Amino acid sequence: MDTLDEPLDVLKFSIAQQIYIKMRNNIELKGTLVSYDNHLNMIISKAEETSFQEGIKTKRKLDALYLRGDRIILISPLKKGITLL
Repeated sequence: MDTLDEPLDVLKFSIAQQIYIKMRNNIELKGTLVSYDNHLNMIISKAEETSFQEGIKTKRKLDALYLRGDRIILISPLKKGITLL
């Protein structure tokens, strides 16, 4: 089994897998990670965006989107079996 030696290894092992992303401005995303770079810019496919604005929860589905890395707060793989320790 591959080990996680660097922080970005979590993303490397999550390519083509479902991930959860928490972003600034109360936005959460779930989708398939297509690619990323060292700035955490990402391309996500089959995404579901959930936003929370003024107490109202809004959801929408997107075929593909580009995320700018400086907007990301948290990233987590949704795949079971990725051991982070």
